[in-house]
Amino acid sequence: MRPSLRPIPLHASLGLRFALIAAGIFILAATTLFLVQRSQRKALDSLLESETRERSRMLDELVELTGQAMRDFTQDYSQWDEMVAFLRQPNREWAAINLDASIKNFKLQGAWVLRLDGSVVYATAGEAPAVAPPLPLPPRALAGLLAKPAARNPFVAVNGETFELCLAPIVPSADTTRSSEPLGWLLAARAWNAPLLEKIGELMQGRTAVARPDAPPPSLKVNGIGLRQPLHGPAGEVVAFLDCTIEAEELKIAGRQNEIVFWVLAATGVVAVVLAIWIPYISVLRPLRTVSASLTTGNPNLIQPLGQRADELGVVAQSVQTVFAQQAELQGLLAERTRLGRDLHDGVIQTVYAAGMNLAAARGAIRSRPGDAERILDETRNELNASIRELRTFIDQLEPEAVPVRPLPEAIRAAAQLLQGIRPFNARIDLEPAATDALGASHRLQVLGIVREALSNSVRHSQAGEIRVSLRRHGAHAELVVSDDGASPPTAPAAVKTGRGMENIAARAKELAGELTLQPGPHGGFEIRVWFPL
Repeated sequence: MRPSLRPIPLHASLGLRFALIAAGIFILAATTLFLVQRSQRKALDSLLESETRERSRMLDELVELTGQAMRDFTQDYSQWDEMVAFLRQPNREWAAINLDASIKNFKLQGAWVLRLDGSVVYATAGEAPAVAPPLPLPPRALAGLLAKPAARNPFVAVNGETFELCLAPIVPSADTTRSSEPLGWLLAARAWNAPLLEKIGELMQGRTAVARPDAPPPSLKVNGIGLRQPLHGPAGEVVAFLDCTIEAEELKIAGRQNEIVFWVLAATGVVAVVLAIWIPYISVLRPLRTVSASLTTGNPNLIQPLGQRADELGVVAQSVQTVFAQQAELQGLLAERTRLGRDLHDGVIQTVYAAGMNLAAARGAIRSRPGDAERILDETRNELNASIRELRTFIDQLEPEAVPVRPLPEAIRAAAQLLQGIRPFNARIDLEPAATDALGASHRLQVLGIVREALSNSVRHSQAGEIRVSLRRHGAHAELVVSDDGASPPTAPAAVKTGRGMENIAARAKELAGELTLQPGPHGGFEIRVWFPL
């Protein structure tokens, strides 16, 4: 007779223990889901508030930028001796050429030349047959505006339309500070019509409209953004509101993602309760997932605890750590190789290339213009000597001009002078001392490399007669601008297609932790602009 099995006490049952563990995990998962949902809701509300602030700032800047064309028009045309002469002795032919033709270019609805008392000398709505427009302000409001011009462009409502105004005193050209008494006034107006509002709406990724001061705010959808920008009149009163409604599609997506995340977490919690009773999950699957996550994210710290184990998973973790170390070493070598190539391209190669062109120019001038040939040879020799010193520093320290042997302004002027042998041009170099003094050795190296490459690109790939280089300090940031006046600004420099020039400029801007902008220049040609922290 076989003895009966001893009954297992309930408190010693593994099933009960696993059930208690599963119940604990379930309660923990439910609590976590509640906290996650609450946190996601707060995060979404915070995101909506942050997005509203950012869009409000953006709308304010757009309103300011919209009036920039009028400010440019009034500032440029009011500080002009010819405008002073026109004010004293009006000439319709001069006005037709200089004022009528400018209305369309500056996207204005009208412009008025006024005497000091506000009487109209000349009014225009553009080239013929456009009819001269009446003043958009009643006499009393105009007198108040002339007596105390507004700091920002004021707005007026005329016949159901909203106009933005810009006023500037007429002074001689020599009065660059506008400190003299005004001789008259130049007033410009622009209508905030449907095309302008549609353009602002596209930039804001929403819908914009001008509403009366007594109109209610626009209705919003869930997770939508509603902005109301007051448009002030000459006396500071609110003339109208600029309403902008944005559906904030990204916030809707975030809300849907929160719901998806919630249900995914809920399902994961249920699965985790089931898997919690499986020993293979504890001993094998979870460590393998840790290894996978480490490889996916490239984070070797995730598998550091596994590397201390003495089993097979410990050997796998140690192998993965070895792969990470080798990968980091390889990436370092590749980065160093890229940097060395960029420094050689932007420094020595540019100098040698320009020196070769200078020698060719000297050869052509040695008989007819021996003096010029001698000067070119001296300049070329000086720059080659500087390149030799740069190469020695490069070999010794693997960082050319890590400690510059000459000041940044001198190095930039020398680079511009050397490139004269390729094609003569006028170099206007304007480096603010406050900016150059604030640059560290690494910043000076990157700025010099960008300027060298930009000068070389302009000389070799455009027909520019003038190249401008400026460096300005703006608080804790600096701005480097290199522009030329080439006849036809390219959409992309030729250097992008045939060499590494623009790639190197972009890489150096990234080394400066700056923002690189490539665009047509203000004087034609091409402009390179780098904004970076000091």
